[in-house]
Amino acid sequence: MGFQNVHRRHKGDQIVILNVKIPKKLSRRQRELLEEFAKS
Repeated sequence: MGFQNVHRRHKGDQIVILNVKIPKKLSRRQRELLEEFAKS
C-alpha cells in the first residue's frame, strides 16, 4: 500500500503536514455558520 515512487517500482508512505489555525474570536454570524456546519 502507498504511493509508487516515480523513479522506482517501490511504494512508500506519503507524508502530509497540516497547519490549522483556530480563530480566537468569531462574529455572531461566523459562530452561527460554524454551528450549522457542525450539525451537517
